[in-house]
Amino acid sequence: MKKIYILTLLLCFISFGNSFAQTLKGHIYDAKTNEPLVGAAVTYKLQGNQGVVSDINGAYEIKLPEGGVDLVFSYVGYEDVLMPIVIDRREVVTKDVYMRESTKLLEEVVVSARRFEQKLSNVTVSMDVVKAGDIARQAPTDISSTLRTLPGVDIVDKQPSIRGGSGWTYGVGARSQILVDGMSTLNPKTGEINWNTVPLENIEQIEVIKGASSVLYGSSALNGIINIRTARPGLTPKTRFSAYVGIYGDAENDEYQWSDKSFWKEDKYSVKPILRGSLLSGVRNPIYEGFDLSHSRRIGNFDVSGSMNLFTDEGYRQQGYNKRFRMGGNLTYHQPDMGMKLLNYGFNIDFLSNQYGDFFIWRSPTEVYKPSPFTNMGREDNNFHIDPFINYVNPENGTSHKIKGRFYYSADNIVRPSQGASIGDILGNMGTDAHRLFRILQAVITVRSIRPWSVSVRDLSTEIWKMP
Repeated sequence: MKKIYILTLLLCFISFGNSFAQTLKGHIYDAKTNEPLVGAAVTYKLQGNQGVVSDINGAYEIKLPEGGVDLVFSYVGYEDVLMPIVIDRREVVTKDVYMRESTKLLEEVVVSARRFEQKLSNVTVSMDVVKAGDIARQAPTDISSTLRTLPGVDIVDKQPSIRGGSGWTYGVGARSQILVDGMSTLNPKTGEINWNTVPLENIEQIEVIKGASSVLYGSSALNGIINIRTARPGLTPKTRFSAYVGIYGDAENDEYQWSDKSFWKEDKYSVKPILRGSLLSGVRNPIYEGFDLSHSRRIGNFDVSGSMNLFTDEGYRQQGYNKRFRMGGNLTYHQPDMGMKLLNYGFNIDFLSNQYGDFFIWRSPTEVYKPSPFTNMGREDNNFHIDPFINYVNPENGTSHKIKGRFYYSADNIVRPSQGASIGDILGNMGTDAHRLFRILQAVITVRSIRPWSVSVRDLSTEIWKMP
């Protein structure tokens, strides 16, 4: 009886081994460019989905059960290929597959909700997705201009607020996390966001999660997440260039107007755009201009991308200028000869040089676009960071591992205090401010003596107006 049991068990193992002894292998290519497709899926149904993915060279190898199966070759952005196939026992068959690009509108894929790619329709949290085309149509000078158009997202004092939550608080930090390719862009010293550091010229899409995500992203994500994904090289090289220019309108009241027809000729602007000396030389009002350039391509096993931005803004407020130069890029190496496993490593790099006038408070109620000599100053920020990373994916056991790091350098300098403010202006302003403060205190005392339990703005205004 024991011998019969052993013989039956051996026959079962032999039968099982023979049933999966058929092998199909080959390469998957783009039908138009003949370039290999990395990560294309090869699947069939047998007690659930079974399959493999192509490697860095587009090669695949899959074990098939005895008899016929319907293989499905799929890749994002391409039409599925259905291949019925029958292979004899222990036979090895080679078949190359050529896939065509799909002309249908693809369903959006996001990564922010669960830190891995999934279809937007499968996401259980409230999320908005902004594509690169939507950003380009708005022609913003920084990404905050685009975010403020989304429902439930406000930009208050240059900081994001999602669904009414606090964006950033002095001494506390941010409550809305800002990510670029999964790495935080919040200032490590203050916890606030500087929108100038976001590579506007190289964005693929923006994912905004409305709701707490602190479990995955930490306490800075109590109100939500804004994840910005930069563009990566495609099958063909791509270069994009854009230029834009804008002219500020006149102030609502003539008394607010701080520039005149000869202002630009006197070279009083702190920065001078290129078009100020040529095409727009006769324009009285302040202007701004920008230039964006990006390029991406694949070179062998390397993915290379780079971008650059130059922005100059004279500012609608006196000395409220901004001059920005930003440059960044990505280098990724895909390790070959890994079979069905995927391994890539590289780094992201960004550099920002930003000069701007720090307009904090106005000079007087009738000079709201002129800065107070005490508070306005020129500043210069230089930021540099390099982010190395390693990604490893093993589809055989369904695991994925990522290691990310960051080296960050930042320098803030005051390059000039209170441009155009002489010692006479400062002393004169001191007397004016002191006189205003005295009038306000006198008005408070007067109103308090009349109405000891309440003081309104209207009451104060009335008393100040009566004073000489």
